[in-house]
Amino acid sequence: MNDNNKYAKTISLRDGRTLGYAELGNSNGKPVFYFNGFPGSRLEARAGEEGIEKSGIRLISIDRPGIGLSDPKPKRTFLDWPDDVMELADALNIEKFAVIGISGGGPYSLVCAYKIPPKRLVAAAICGGMGPLEAGTEGMKKSNRVLFTIAKKMPWLLRFLMWFGFNRKCKSVEDAQELLLKNLDDFPEADQKRFQDPKLNRLFAEETFEAFRQGSKWVAHECKLYARPWGFTLEDITPDIKVFIFHGEIDDQVPIGMARYMEKRIPNCEAIYFPNETHYGAALNHIEEMVSKISNLI
Repeated sequence: MNDNNKYAKTISLRDGRTLGYAELGNSNGKPVFYFNGFPGSRLEARAGEEGIEKSGIRLISIDRPGIGLSDPKPKRTFLDWPDDVMELADALNIEKFAVIGISGGGPYSLVCAYKIPPKRLVAAAICGGMGPLEAGTEGMKKSNRVLFTIAKKMPWLLRFLMWFGFNRKCKSVEDAQELLLKNLDDFPEADQKRFQDPKLNRLFAEETFEAFRQGSKWVAHECKLYARPWGFTLEDITPDIKVFIFHGEIDDQVPIGMARYMEKRIPNCEAIYFPNETHYGAALNHIEEMVSKISNLI
């Protein structure tokens, strides 16, 4: 285990892979595992660090296989993820915990609720969480709809698109920051103002650059997973685990229809909708509220 930097820790898994993670908040607090959006990395959690500190929880943000510091796991599916989470929990001597997935981290939180026993996982939450494509994409911004259509119908093209759209242009964090600022017109007005904050746009540039640390192959593989059958159904999530859905009502990245679709199908689900909140606003403005609500069940 490498503990030199709280944002760059690693463990060796039983199958020989390295798993990277970051730890934020109170090391003695109630443990919550954090799953970042797409494309993203463990560094994303730093965006809510102030709220996490106030909540007093222990937040553990994990790089998925092939992302950041985590070694690839070829042909992985969503169903492989809970095993990595439980192995990390074991290594950290954590018996009971909660999970929260932001945006593209949503399915990873839900598959944990499906697969991890209730004696270990007490609550799962998603914020702006990606739903199954059968929920529909009405209200989703065009660029996202195009991406998921390609992922479903022409998955072989994704790696090139990821390289062309990011790796080709971004050889440094500064390049990634410049790319983010150039694309601000693609965001709602509230998020445009939000990302004009130099500290925040730098942080998102760093976490996105880290996502592509190992190139575009594994980022593309992750994109394919969202468009394929997930390997489990929402209805089969045990009612013994409380699932929370948090979602901004004017989210154009993951439309609110996806949240409502999941709310109807998850057995023990509580949905909390934030009026006039965008995709990023819901997560950035309510992180303390969200992690406090789920950690209260630990």
